[in-house]
Amino acid sequence: MRAVATSVIGLTLLAASAPALADIDRAWRNYQAVLSGTRTLAELTPEELREVAALDAQARGQVLDQRSPRQRCIDSELARLEREPSELALRTIDLKCSQRQDR
Repeated sequence: MRAVATSVIGLTLLAASAPALADIDRAWRNYQAVLSGTRTLAELTPEELREVAALDAQARGQVLDQRSPRQRCIDSELARLEREPSELALRTIDLKCSQRQDR
């Protein structure tokens, strides 16, 4: 029963963020198959695995941060300013974050 409830929640959340997954039906079928034990994660392609992981995270109520490391850096720096950034501040932030790697 818990797995079904989790699956229903996951489908509802998935519908709200449909553009995040390339094939919602496939993700949903794979997610159910993994939950029921008819498929293992090792049997999934890398793309299917990403879709199932995204669906599982959504079912658990976790928000997926799909921003790039550079965009996360920029957002963090802008939030730290607590005011409207000047042109110089924007350029400085851009320079600081331009070399940001996935962390």
